[in-house]
Amino acid sequence: MVKKEYLSQVSPDKVFFLSLDVTGASKSIWSLEELLETLKELPDDVISHHIYNGKNDFAKWIRETIGDNELADELERIGNNREALLSAMERRINWLKKFFANHNHR
Repeated sequence: MVKKEYLSQVSPDKVFFLSLDVTGASKSIWSLEELLETLKELPDDVISHHIYNGKNDFAKWIRETIGDNELADELERIGNNREALLSAMERRINWLKKFFANHNHR
């Protein structure tokens, strides 16, 4: 079941803290779209910090917080491939926007 909440901002207790470097600097991510836009700007090593040894922090947050199992599954399959990761997220977000625009779901 597709939910409009997939595109919504999360509550303050569900924010994803994206580690930006080894100093502990981080950025708060409030939505799937914000995650995508932030990842587009980050260097590969920052993304790799969140995807390693079979662990994928992005997929975990998307599954457990956003609730989009389909996207989370795809990101887990992709692993640490920046272009494929960004492409999958962009495709999913665009599909969700079109789905809700065409079906007038509230």
